[in-house]
Amino acid sequence: SKFQAYRPAVFGFVGSFCIQAAVASTHTLFIIIPYDMVFMILIRLTALQFRMVNKEWKTLFDADLSSKKGIEEFRGRFRRCIKHYDFLLQYTKTINDRYSLHLAVILFAVIVGNDIMEIYRIANAATIESAIRSVCYVAAGVLVIFLLCFMIPAQELTDEAGKAAENIYFSLWYNAPEHAKPILNIIAKSNKPVKIAPFGMMELSSESGLAVVKGMFSYAMFLKTMKDMSN
Repeated sequence: SKFQAYRPAVFGFVGSFCIQAAVASTHTLFIIIPYDMVFMILIRLTALQFRMVNKEWKTLFDADLSSKKGIEEFRGRFRRCIKHYDFLLQYTKTINDRYSLHLAVILFAVIVGNDIMEIYRIANAATIESAIRSVCYVAAGVLVIFLLCFMIPAQELTDEAGKAAENIYFSLWYNAPEHAKPILNIIAKSNKPVKIAPFGMMELSSESGLAVVKGMFSYAMFLKTMKDMSN
């Protein structure tokens, strides 16, 4: 049986084909780009929340504990900080769990795969125009999307989440020894790294991002060497 589809007479075959191609390309592109931006904004805002909590930890024990009102205000701030910090830890875990599959596909199958092919095309470019076009693709994929949207924000999140123990330790926490147990719990939680790792394969960080970029160039050069040897 033949596959049949409705073809409007007003557009004709060429017009219908152009519309379908334009819709497919723009929808695919506009799905990927907003995803990168949304993920970057989500991670950076979460890191900002960790930074706000860290500032609270740093000045929490500067409160005046000589009066009943001061003690009540201190306990209220202390409870809010603990709840806020626990919420951010759970929220980061939720981000990692929900975005795990999507990040793995976009980072390794789409961005890394496309950049390897573009680097390979640069190495085998026959004209300056084709080389410049591939350089632009690689620059956009590596610098803008891969590093600025994924690796650097994730590194910032990990760094900010790990500063809680340092901020608490160097505050005047010994002025409130009755809160030593929850303080030790927060320090213990902070010592456990907070990270974004798609499928647990690779932690998103500046170090791993640069390692992947180095691997992309190395593999592209390996493909070029194999092609030269086969010729």
